Amino acid sequence: DTLLHVQEGYAIQKLTSSHNYLQDAYQGSRTGFETPPLMFMLLSPLLQLLHNNVAGDYSKLPWGCILLVLDLLIGVLLEKIALLVLVEETKSDETTLQTKMDKSIRPPRSKLFGIFESDTNGDDDNSTSVTNYQIIRMVDAPLLAAHLYYANPITFFASGVFHSNQNIWYLCLLWAVYETCRKNGSVPLASLSLAFATYGDVFSIAFLIPMAIWISKGTDNGSNKSGTSHSRIVALLSFFAIWSFCLFGLTSLLLGQPWKSVMDVTYLRSFGWNYESPNLGLQWYLAIQSFDRFRQYSVIMISGLPFLIIAPLTIRLHKYPIVLVTSFWFGWTLNRDVPTLNDLTLALSFMVMSTRSLARMGPVSAISLCAITVPVSLYVMDYWLWLETGTGNANFIFFQCLAYNVFAAMLHLDFVSATLKRDKALRLTRGEYMSKGQAT
Repeated sequence: DTLLHVQEGYAIQKLTSSHNYLQDAYQGSRTGFETPPLMFMLLSPLLQLLHNNVAGDYSKLPWGCILLVLDLLIGVLLEKIALLVLVEETKSDETTLQTKMDKSIRPPRSKLFGIFESDTNGDDDNSTSVTNYQIIRMVDAPLLAAHLYYANPITFFASGVFHSNQNIWYLCLLWAVYETCRKNGSVPLASLSLAFATYGDVFSIAFLIPMAIWISKGTDNGSNKSGTSHSRIVALLSFFAIWSFCLFGLTSLLLGQPWKSVMDVTYLRSFGWNYESPNLGLQWYLAIQSFDRFRQYSVIMISGLPFLIIAPLTIRLHKYPIVLVTSFWFGWTLNRDVPTLNDLTLALSFMVMSTRSLARMGPVSAISLCAITVPVSLYVMDYWLWLETGTGNANFIFFQCLAYNVFAAMLHLDFVSATLKRDKALRLTRGEYMSKGQAT
């Protein structure tokens, strides 16, 4: 979803003689017009203002600056969320248990992240000082998460050069997460932000689970009692349903189409293989290779894959809501119809917030992170060879997309595996500590 799609709708508005130009733009269930209707209604006046006051291609410059400001707000929210997560982990029993953890089950790379006190003070039995070996301190994680997203050339080119509107949905999602993390956060505002994020990216509905977990845990010094937590969770779900119904109803009134057609251009927009141009995902290749008679079956099977990971991940990782957020976003990054490098950048920013899981990740993640630049670079070259010069073919790009998704999936799997090892080590330490306490 870029400025180009908004300009497409703006051109339809100028050329059509119909009063309801939105109905003409979204006529039919699959139009290829990617911008959601309400997003177009909000951005169209701004686009018209820029066209009337800024000449030529320079009209894109102010919009790029606006998107970069939104990226800055995203960086600020990432820092604030990471800081709240750090405070929560510091006050949890994990901090106490890790001091009693046997050395055989400690994270192998704890000294690189300063997980244990001996890692920073140098009072380990086998070392005098390891401070110089730290690459990420836990206290530096919030700032690193913000810089990893904002001080990144991928973010700059996506917003400032190619004018991608994707960060608008990022901002809505992060605002919703932040409101449920912070003390006395506004539940109606969190549900409204998540409703907007779901309107543009339907998988965002999965983040209701970690948001509800944060509310139930009472992250701020246990200030939320059980009854209050339950009422806040019910309020979160109720307000989310109300806001989503309002957004859907408003879209239906604007388009004047049956509810099924409205669903196709809003919440089901990502489930139809509308965008068959080459991208970093794999669905575009499956779309051009599938027979029409099997298309609906393939769409349901493949587009439904990210929703299959929600239940098992929640069952195993419900103690770590920030890990759930990271895993859900990684899963959606790998399975969405049009994945971008910006999605991966945000996933890595989420990952940095869990330093205790990072300390248990293996070398395969470092190799994948370095190797992922190779298929991305070759993708750009093969895209030019196939679509510009005509000397290539679709298989050239597909192999690079496959390699990119394999490396990203290895990052995701290693992160989840490291968190499971972290949880098992804590359970073993807790059981050993309780058995010793009962024995004494």
